[in-house]
Amino acid sequence: MSLERSTAQNILLEVLKPEQHETSTHRLQELCLTVDWQDLHSLALKSGLIGLLHKQLRHANVRIPEDIQFPWMAWELAVGQSNKKRLSIACQVLTKATEAGLLLAPIKGIELLLDAPKESLSLRSTSDIDLVTTPEQLHAVEELILNEGYLPSSIQDEFKRHHHHLVYYHPDNPLDDIIELHWTFLFKTFSDDLYDLKIMNRTHISNNNIRRMDPTDHLLILYLHLAQHRFRGQLKWLGDLVSYEHSQSIDFTLLKQRAKHVGAYKSVEYGRWLKFQLTEFGQAPSPNLAIKLQAFLNPPGSLITGPEHPPAWTRPALDIMAHDNPKTGLKRAAYRAIKVVEKNLGIEFPAWMTLNNTSK
Repeated sequence: MSLERSTAQNILLEVLKPEQHETSTHRLQELCLTVDWQDLHSLALKSGLIGLLHKQLRHANVRIPEDIQFPWMAWELAVGQSNKKRLSIACQVLTKATEAGLLLAPIKGIELLLDAPKESLSLRSTSDIDLVTTPEQLHAVEELILNEGYLPSSIQDEFKRHHHHLVYYHPDNPLDDIIELHWTFLFKTFSDDLYDLKIMNRTHISNNNIRRMDPTDHLLILYLHLAQHRFRGQLKWLGDLVSYEHSQSIDFTLLKQRAKHVGAYKSVEYGRWLKFQLTEFGQAPSPNLAIKLQAFLNPPGSLITGPEHPPAWTRPALDIMAHDNPKTGLKRAAYRAIKVVEKNLGIEFPAWMTLNNTSK
């Protein structure tokens, strides 16, 4: 499938490739000769990957205009400090949870940072600390977080009703020190209590007394997180897939089996196809009718340049296609419609219609 992209988009996608060699260096040098630097800066801000972009361009000996480079350096400094602090907070909470015999594991960005070298903490932005426990231990973990000086969000009831997590912030730094406490690994519309427990049982305690994810399970989570956002949002989420697959020994047959168990095989296959289309990394599944239809309704380049959500008329179809079982997909589409109605009209539907599947 032919995809036309701007020079700035091609630069961003080039730096996502995990192995930068002489060909990549020459390509970046050539692209930067004609790039609109303000366009690149704008897309890089949206991507959450300014640090990675800056590093790769410096490695390629590209001359970056000063009015672009100085803001990038400031971004790296701020992100590096924020990530270092979030990592420290996460390790403290996770260690105390282990000592208390609680099941609590990190996912997404914070799980990736746990394996990152110190010099890499400024490459990718994070916005919060994502942790997962079981519905049965939710209250106990909440108590632990509150004892660390955190406070529940003022709109906690909305998070309980319409999201897959609870939110806590620290009063000393309420915009940056945020913890999202999930009660499902698989996000609200993919969650399955029994399979969530299987995932938790496959976690392990590391040498530093922190519970860590099984790599195949975490890769599945990264794909489903992107699917949860209808394959839009920030380019860093696609970058997470590339870097994680490159750094881990993943059994893709096992990944597909686990995706099928939670009814999300179509989402994972589309995510793998999208990743290859944009980065040429990994092996792409053949573009079957379902993949072609999703790509038509939600063009791959939208992840880089598009708004947070696809056009309203495409959303129900995309929500249905995210699931292997059409009935489950219809429930997802109906739930998201209910969420919009409740938010805009103030009408409250029964809790079971909001997929509220845990006694919080």
